[in-house]
Amino acid sequence: MNNSTEITNTSNSDTESRHTLLPKRRFIIGTAGHIDHGKSTLVKALTGSDPDRLKEEKQRGITIELGFAELDLPGGIMAGIVDVPGHEKFIRQMIAGASGIDVALVCIACDDGVMPQTREHLAVLQLLDIPACVVALTKCDIVDADWQKLVQEEIRNELNSTIYKNAPIIPISALNNTGLEELKKALADCAQSTKQDTSSANVRMPIDRVFTIKGAGTVITGTLWQGTVHENDELELLPEKQIVRVRGVQIHGHNVELSTPGTRTALNLTGLDKKELHPGDFLVTPGTLQASDRFDAQFTYDPILSAKKPLKSGTHIRISHGTREVIGRLLLMNNNESLDPGETTFVQIRLDTPLPLSRSDHFVVRLLSPARVIGGGKVLNPHPRRRTILTKNDNDLLDALVKNDEEHICAAIIDSSTVPVSLQEIEHITGYSQKKIRDALAHQTTGKGKPLYLVLKHSGKFYFARKPIIQKLVATLENILLEFHANNPSELGISKGALEQQFPYHIEHACFEALLKEALMNNKLILQDGKVSHPQASAGARSLEAKAAQTIESILSSYDKTPPTIDVLIAESGLDTTKGSQAILTLEKLGKVKRISKTLCFTQQTLDSFWTNTKAYLEEHGSGTATQLKEAMGTSRKYAIPLLEYFDAQKLTIRQQDMRTLAKNKGEQ
Repeated sequence: MNNSTEITNTSNSDTESRHTLLPKRRFIIGTAGHIDHGKSTLVKALTGSDPDRLKEEKQRGITIELGFAELDLPGGIMAGIVDVPGHEKFIRQMIAGASGIDVALVCIACDDGVMPQTREHLAVLQLLDIPACVVALTKCDIVDADWQKLVQEEIRNELNSTIYKNAPIIPISALNNTGLEELKKALADCAQSTKQDTSSANVRMPIDRVFTIKGAGTVITGTLWQGTVHENDELELLPEKQIVRVRGVQIHGHNVELSTPGTRTALNLTGLDKKELHPGDFLVTPGTLQASDRFDAQFTYDPILSAKKPLKSGTHIRISHGTREVIGRLLLMNNNESLDPGETTFVQIRLDTPLPLSRSDHFVVRLLSPARVIGGGKVLNPHPRRRTILTKNDNDLLDALVKNDEEHICAAIIDSSTVPVSLQEIEHITGYSQKKIRDALAHQTTGKGKPLYLVLKHSGKFYFARKPIIQKLVATLENILLEFHANNPSELGISKGALEQQFPYHIEHACFEALLKEALMNNKLILQDGKVSHPQASAGARSLEAKAAQTIESILSSYDKTPPTIDVLIAESGLDTTKGSQAILTLEKLGKVKRISKTLCFTQQTLDSFWTNTKAYLEEHGSGTATQLKEAMGTSRKYAIPLLEYFDAQKLTIRQQDMRTLAKNKGEQ
């Protein structure tokens, strides 16, 4: 293995096109423990690889950054080892390394026993919900048997207050290579008992290192949390929202076609420069995850690490998630001012930097200063509203998220929202597939067996809401229109765009269109000529419009074959330009008036008489000049030329130089 890169340049090699078949069962071991308790030495003894890759680490004899190694275990199990720092100054790196591991390898030196960082690391492991733990009692070669027995009793007493009370304690000496096989067997047993999450096909991979290799380009490494990564896959980089392509996949120096969950993975990426990638970023399946600047969570204020002081609401904190740490504020719900040590409660955490969170992700909280771990918890809703006062529906949603009840979660998300909720929103909150969501909602029915939620559809998007929510929003639309009509009694209606701008609820455009469609189907609104109106309040405007149309028609009829220009016509009517133009448009739709040019219009009756005379002449003579046709129509050149050009445009006549003939497929005007 190449400890510094995990991916190598294999160009001009026969191995470039070949891929290694790796064991199906793979998992991640993460070291933990106090500084100088033999973590790196043990990893080297187990694997033959030195996880300390930095010059400074070797000079100082401590681990500063994360180190990685590969370990073969009994039963054909392949493990990746993440070696984390033990020094209190590097707890952030420890948390980053512990994220995504399956088993913790806690190192406790026999000459020291349990130390402050031992307790802190055990607390962090529990906060991150690491399911299993093996204790390596290191440096057993430098103490006698009685002392070793006392230290084992101390460790067991310490573990009894944790979820790792049954964890095996294996005495070892890395220098004498004693106890290593027993340790490997204990780790293999843990691997067999842990379950890896294969429920999601969507990729989630936090980046812990970024570097370049000559001839290969940009390379990142991390532990693959979910999904499967193949060569040539396209992935999305979050929170940057950039698309990258996977050029190559390696696992501990082996070229592979794909990587599976629970695997230390190196990816050769194209599409972004090294400067655009950062440790702490996530690679995900495009469009499946959104970064959020806040989240609702279940938070535990650790009784041991809390310094026995209440935690005040609004405290500035450090939040460690995946391989990134950001600054934020922890807000207690329902006006609670503080939280006592050992208490667990619902909180909303607001972030200075958005994080790509998913439901059930675990996080660790440290104080801003001093930077000490004080607790942690589990993400419940990665995309909540900005609020700390919880309604009954809000509480129901958080309770359902804690219990992981699929049907109740989907229902509670809809019930806690004041607007329709999209299928995509539910997907982002729950992490469920769209099919699973629709199946869960299908089971939600009224006592009469009818669907509990109304579904709005537009442009391939689905929105869910209870009937009272839809009724409330439609009523809001009606009120906006009623107010508009009251202030503008002569206006027929308002444009859809203007109506959407005045709508006070923040919903997607597609949702607004779907809501408008619902209102139109139920005859709550009227849509005509791109204008939305209220059926009751628009009656007066429609009456005025009809009167304006009658006025225009009457004036136009009085002129018969010699109408004035449209501008003069509107001026004679006494209407303003907008209402006069609207009146002509109305008459056109009714088939009473025809506009033949930008400046001229005729009654349909008059236009029909002109066409009848033109058609008769051409049928008799075969063709005719503009002058001849003018005489046939019985009008002046002022009107004849626009009329003939109109007939040409309608493909009733064909003009060849100065002659016109009937079109072959002549129709009736």
